[in-house]
Amino acid sequence: MQQSTLLKISILCSVIGLFILVIVSENLSLNNSNISLINSSQLEQKVKIKGVIKQATNKDTVSFLTVEDLTGNISVVAFQPSYKFQKQDIVEVEGIVSDNYNQIQINALSIKKF
Repeated sequence: MQQSTLLKISILCSVIGLFILVIVSENLSLNNSNISLINSSQLEQKVKIKGVIKQATNKDTVSFLTVEDLTGNISVVAFQPSYKFQKQDIVEVEGIVSDNYNQIQINALSIKKF
């Protein structure tokens, strides 16, 4: 085989491989975590929770929430929130587990309101 044919085949295989990776990565998602299972061993890891807002403090650039599910509650910090949260809102939070003065919290990357 000529070099140009091998080059074309290798480029085609690379493009197909990248296309498959994009499709697979879009279909990957986090499973919901029970709040009671989130602990310091998960610091800096991404988690997803679903629960009811039990407390909400909304500022201009940040919202402080307490989200509760059937297993417990956790503090959530949402920077640059797109809307104001209220008690009893049902939300799904994806974020990074962090430690704030020895208290585990989630720094929200995205919040869906139901």
